Amino acid sequence: LKLLKNLFVDVFGTPRGHPKSKPFVDRVMAFYWADGKIWVRNYQIIQQVPTNAKEAHAEKKATGSDLATSLCEIGPRFVLGP
Repeated sequence: LKLLKNLFVDVFGTPRGHPKSKPFVDRVMAFYWADGKIWVRNYQIIQQVPTNAKEAHAEKKATGSDLATSLCEIGPRFVLGP
């Protein structure tokens, strides 16, 4: 698994200081090992800003943060088998 991790870092990694790299993170790639296969999923991070003070207070009380953060699967998704 260490070899696969290094392979994925080399393939999907962006060199530091590359002109096309973005200074923020808005997507996440997830790699899961299950059933003897590697499952790959691509998610977008969505932060929802409350529209009024009541929603902001309820969100802060429930999660400890003003912003509600969730993941939305945007693809592509695939499975690597043996």
